Amino acid sequence: MCIAILEVLRTSQLVREASRATLSRMLSVLGTEALPYLPRLIDNLVRNCAVEELLDLLGLIGLVVFKFKPYVAPTASKLLLPVISKVYGFLDKVAHEGAAGTDEAVLLQDLRKAYLSLIGAIFNADLDSIFLDPQNSQHLVLIFQPIATQLAVDHNNAQCQRLAFNVIFKAIQAWVVDPLGYHTLATLTPAAVAALNNSARTGTRSADRQMLRQAAAQALGLDLASSNAKDVRDQFKQFVMSTVVRSCFETPTQPQFQMSDAQSSLVVSEISGVLQLLLVAGMPAVAHGDGSAMAAMEAPQLLSVPIGTELGQNQFASYLSTVLLPSMGCPENMAAEFVQALSTLGQRQFKKYFVAFLTNNS
Repeated sequence: MCIAILEVLRTSQLVREASRATLSRMLSVLGTEALPYLPRLIDNLVRNCAVEELLDLLGLIGLVVFKFKPYVAPTASKLLLPVISKVYGFLDKVAHEGAAGTDEAVLLQDLRKAYLSLIGAIFNADLDSIFLDPQNSQHLVLIFQPIATQLAVDHNNAQCQRLAFNVIFKAIQAWVVDPLGYHTLATLTPAAVAALNNSARTGTRSADRQMLRQAAAQALGLDLASSNAKDVRDQFKQFVMSTVVRSCFETPTQPQFQMSDAQSSLVVSEISGVLQLLLVAGMPAVAHGDGSAMAAMEAPQLLSVPIGTELGQNQFASYLSTVLLPSMGCPENMAAEFVQALSTLGQRQFKKYFVAFLTNNS
């Protein structure tokens, strides 16, 4: 009854507010039994909602995906495109027409943060497979393009930048480092990957127990090892190499970026993590460079734990030292030194080195 009324009167803000309140109560009382009603209900809510309403919805959806993982995967997959389209619709409108005033500008900044927080919540809930669902996978690069090229370089909001690079970090975790979902994304840091690599020779494979990421994919009827899923991940890798890696260096070297600011320091930390994770992954599917010594650097290999099954020669290191950094005016010896620091220093030490590197080459 609630959904039928909303479909007829969705232009009424009072009806939409009442529907959101009803939705919250349904979730509290019915639990997972309420999930099948969410796509139809939220689709009608987002069609005519204002920015303030969308902010509330994004927060609610974030709570839903966390509370009901992995059973919520089919529902979240259906909600993904309508919600993202509405967010980008608001942001594109302001980009072309400008904000109507200070209040709207503040709301849109909050919308950017809420949107990135929702995408982060999806990864934290180990529901990354909803992006690989056939109904969403063809839009994967289109979804992440504004994150890498707009939100990650938004110098008016360092917190937004940090969230953007954090989302990119988690996507690389999911689709480059551990594409088959053997590990939870919340703990899959570069240090954790290194620890897994070091203990692989004496460790035992834990693939007998199905992980949340695998359960979510199963709920979608998605085979993470299929050629279709691999093709989508390969498209994402190409996007990372062509767009994300360059953003990692261009964002903190812009004149507006205040390296001494506390929030900006957190942005640099996120960027450092992205670069270290890409080095661990090796990015073997994309060939760059001229066959220099860096091309022979082996990416970490696991013998027992099936993480990084696509790792091979570390062509990411080669790409940095022979292509990207030289194209940005970095001398060859400094580029080689940077890659060496990236591969040998811990996270904190590399961040300090990265700040000094950016300062000396900006």
